[in-house]
Amino acid sequence: MYERMLDKNHKPTNEEFLRHCGTAQGPFEELDRFLSVEMNAGKLLRFPYGNKYGW
Repeated sequence: MYERMLDKNHKPTNEEFLRHCGTAQGPFEELDRFLSVEMNAGKLLRFPYGNKYGW
């Protein structure tokens, strides 16, 4: 769970993010739902800062 997703050439799917979250999967899904539904926020997935940070 603590390893970073550093492969810039492989854009992770939502399912991969959920698996990566491990035991924090529930809170991640709830935060995603809140931002999407309640706050009407759009989603943008990017790899902005290189291999120090990842996805």
